[in-house]
Amino acid sequence: MDKKEEYIVYRFGTSEKIEMEYPENKDKSSFDKFEYSGWMRGGGIKNSGMQLDYLVFSVNNFKYIVYNTYFAEGDKLNIGIKVLDTQTNQTIDIKGIYGTRKGTLTDFQSDDRIKKGEELYD
Repeated sequence: MDKKEEYIVYRFGTSEKIEMEYPENKDKSSFDKFEYSGWMRGGGIKNSGMQLDYLVFSVNNFKYIVYNTYFAEGDKLNIGIKVLDTQTNQTIDIKGIYGTRKGTLTDFQSDDRIKKGEELYD
């Protein structure tokens, strides 16, 4: 989200060269282009605790899945972006570096501007 939280945008690339930016319009309508889904089970290792957060959008024949997951078993934290080609069903997983993460996808759980979904992604 922008600093004033007036729009949401996905950017891929570097600060010198943005290779992809979505959506085109940076206004309040941008929130309609994304969907959040998530799930949490507490209880730590004994209960196989986990936190799963996904922010999803589609462009042409591609579904983009921004993810932030935590599994208590093995203390596994994962962030990244999965790009699913909906025609071939092939997925590319671009892993992020957890220490560089800013913010959390969990905040979208209570943000009424973003649609809520129920799909959880591998």
